[in-house]
Amino acid sequence: FRQRFLVEAALTAKLTHPNTITVIDYGCTPNGIFYIAMEYLDGRTLDQVVQDEGPLEWRRVLTIGQQVCRSLKEAHNLGVVHRDLKPANVMLLHADDDTDQVKVLDFGLVKSFVVGQELEGRAVTEQGMLMGSPPYMAPEQGEKNHADPRSDIYSLGTVLYEALTGAPPFTGKNPMEVILKHVHQAVPPMRIPATGEAVPPEMEALVVRCLAKSPMDRFQSMDEV
Repeated sequence: FRQRFLVEAALTAKLTHPNTITVIDYGCTPNGIFYIAMEYLDGRTLDQVVQDEGPLEWRRVLTIGQQVCRSLKEAHNLGVVHRDLKPANVMLLHADDDTDQVKVLDFGLVKSFVVGQELEGRAVTEQGMLMGSPPYMAPEQGEKNHADPRSDIYSLGTVLYEALTGAPPFTGKNPMEVILKHVHQAVPPMRIPATGEAVPPEMEALVVRCLAKSPMDRFQSMDEV
């Protein structure tokens, strides 16, 4: 636990992008309490916003998605993959105007994927331990417990899909059912409420490409997204 905690905290502390929550300090007290101190954020998670307001207007989703991309671009450039991107880990800060300022939270399942840093990767995850949240996990995470930056791109696709429609692309009675749907089933067509503005075909195509089953068929970087 100590090794995993310190590796995760050290990796997360490298992240300084304005759209990423800032780690101020971390360590262990003399009596053995591990701690991580982060900036205080005043806002609601995207999960809470969708629950309260229902599906969001596509232009708003686009703005939120762009900021998430910028956060994860920095992480990927530093050799860090999030592995647990979901609406509950995207916070929209309260602002004086109506704009959404995004903070990506909880890099608690981070893993270094840079060649030569395999030791860090092994420290972060116990072998055979499935890491992530099934409604938002890429097929390769559920099937092979493997993740790279394109896995975060898939998870971004699930986040955008839920923000636009009010629900993730796949649900089920148990985690394994959801994982198998990610692996085998086609992405359901987006159903936008009749009261909402239609999502442009280009926006829907972007989300669908993020949700491609094979990592090779997705965008290959956050820059591309």
